[in-house]
Amino acid sequence: MEILNTVIALLGLLATVILGTAKITWTIAQVFFRDMHHAKHYIKK
Repeated sequence: MEILNTVIALLGLLATVILGTAKITWTIAQVFFRDMHHAKHYIKK
């Protein structure tokens, strides 16, 4: 049972690291690409 608890704790830690990294990456991407308009539906007239 101790091994199972360790595995669950490691999976929780891994999930936390992945979600934290994704959040940081998303924040940086929003700041970096804030002023860029490269979407296909964007048409400059």
